[in-house]
Amino acid sequence: MKNRYFSIAIVALLILSSAVVAVGASEVPTVSVKKATFTFSSPEISQTDDNFIKLEVSGATTTTHTDGAPILPVRKVVYEFPMGTIIKNIKLEHNDATTMKLPEGMKILPCPTPLPLNSANIPSSMPMDEKIYGSSNYYPEKWFSYSIKVGLNKDNERTTFLIVDVYPVRYSPKNDEIVYITDANLKVSYQEPATKFESKVKEQYDLLIISASAYMNEMQRLADHKESHGIKTKVVCVDDINGQGRDKQEKIKYYIKDAIENWNVKYVL
Repeated sequence: MKNRYFSIAIVALLILSSAVVAVGASEVPTVSVKKATFTFSSPEISQTDDNFIKLEVSGATTTTHTDGAPILPVRKVVYEFPMGTIIKNIKLEHNDATTMKLPEGMKILPCPTPLPLNSANIPSSMPMDEKIYGSSNYYPEKWFSYSIKVGLNKDNERTTFLIVDVYPVRYSPKNDEIVYITDANLKVSYQEPATKFESKVKEQYDLLIISASAYMNEMQRLADHKESHGIKTKVVCVDDINGQGRDKQEKIKYYIKDAIENWNVKYVL
């Protein structure tokens, strides 16, 4: 029987907004599990016109996208959970990794960096992250990584998103070799909130309009038109936004965040 290897991440992230409160906290939450199984092909190697290596793996859904770092296959998985969910444990079990030597002196194609629209300062060669390409360590460091974000889903519901990137191939540039796996099992343990979270909303709006002072009259006319069609609308002058944030742009960002949480705003103009 093949050995099994485990990559484990322990997290305990409880995301609560100041604009939500728990109702009926007497219920005891239980730990639930989501599972996913992945199958990957062995990497197929091809050569680019500028003598870099490209890897193709069946079962991957995208690639890494870090400027100057090697482009490697990725299987991306996105889970949605109710706001307030705690991610307790993330574990990846996989088969024995296989080592493959690459053509000596050839490197895996790096991810291109953004270029200016004009022709000035365009590099003559593909930019490469020397810290990665000059190392014998495997990149990425682990077989998977994850991030947790909060936002609205397609139904405009406040949601905790867990994004997991599984890397079927890892690369040691200095040794001109890769290691790869062909099957993996992902297990996510999580705890949903024991109670339903509801907004403390005194006012509700469908549309938030942020306007310069010179256009406030016109924007109010637009808001009146929207209201006549059943779209609850609030107009605010950008000069009146002076809350949290280092500059005006960040203040506007936080104002929109607060509007979503406090007024259930769905659209912003």
